[in-house]
Amino acid sequence: MCGEDAEHLVVNREKLLAWNPEVVILWANDRKDPKDVVADPQWGTVSAVKTGRVHELPEVFLCDLWTLKFVHAVKTVAKWVQPDLFRDLDLKREEAKMLSALYGPAPEAR
Repeated sequence: MCGEDAEHLVVNREKLLAWNPEVVILWANDRKDPKDVVADPQWGTVSAVKTGRVHELPEVFLCDLWTLKFVHAVKTVAKWVQPDLFRDLDLKREEAKMLSALYGPAPEAR
């Protein structure tokens, strides 16, 4: 699974499929997208696939878990996991506010 010096937990596919998650969230990845997971027959029995709750975080620049941008990642995951509670959360507006707070207003807003 994960050694003491490992950065991330590594779980094999069989274990993950056995867990039958209600939501699957992928780290931004050029090699695998949510549509790849949904199209894979091995994932067909997983609740998240059946209900269309397979998501991919935005690019690392927007959801860097090692910077203040982790808040955007948390908001994004919250909206996916509890859509009824975060129905009014506009992720694009939140993204723009975050970028403005960190880097100043966008050139067109100046």
